Amino acid sequence: MLHTRVVGDLEKRLPVTLEKMVEYVESNRKEIITPIFIVLNYVENVPYVDVCVGIDPYDE
Repeated sequence: MLHTRVVGDLEKRLPVTLEKMVEYVESNRKEIITPIFIVLNYVENVPYVDVCVGIDPYDE
């Protein structure tokens, strides 16, 4: 499972984060095996997004 958290300007940072996650998977020769989960959360009325995706843990 690959996970990251996006805080701040979610509209600008979320697309960049998704691109970086896909780039990481491709550059490490892994395969995405689940949908990308995007979960919006709040702490003290401050939003953040958790982004998770399952990757194949085995090398090619």
